[in-house]
Amino acid sequence: MAKVATIIKMLGLFKGVWPNREANESTAAIYHLILEDIDDDDLLKAGIACIESCKFWPSPSEIRERTETGSVMSGERALVLAMGNSKLRELPSTIQKALKNIGGKQMLMEGNFTHMRRNFLNAYAEIAKDYIKQSSRERAEKLLPKIREQSKLIEGSND
Repeated sequence: MAKVATIIKMLGLFKGVWPNREANESTAAIYHLILEDIDDDDLLKAGIACIESCKFWPSPSEIRERTETGSVMSGERALVLAMGNSKLRELPSTIQKALKNIGGKQMLMEGNFTHMRRNFLNAYAEIAKDYIKQSSRERAEKLLPKIREQSKLIEGSND
């Protein structure tokens, strides 16, 4: 779980790179609400990755995309895991579903590899896309009450 101090540290790094951008308490509070489920170290690594690759101040979604825990792995990485792991139930559910969609791990290992690789990557891409949508909706459902409360606090301080 990301601490507020970690969010502030990351925003401070961003401020050093994008000095014309303002980051206030409200910015930190919103970033914390959206990114609080990410480990501190992973969050800082993602922040550094954003500094290396973003042209503009990163949004929470851009930060999340660069975390190990905030998104699903690439199709190629999933394929390597699928081929290297002998215990199907130890694989992430997204990989298990992709293997099932192509007829099982046996098909990947014994069939025409180029063809099965393409089938696996296509199946995994669709499953990963659905997983990301579902995860985003679930996070939004959990965050909605917190965001409403935060909005009341911000509105109250403007009176």
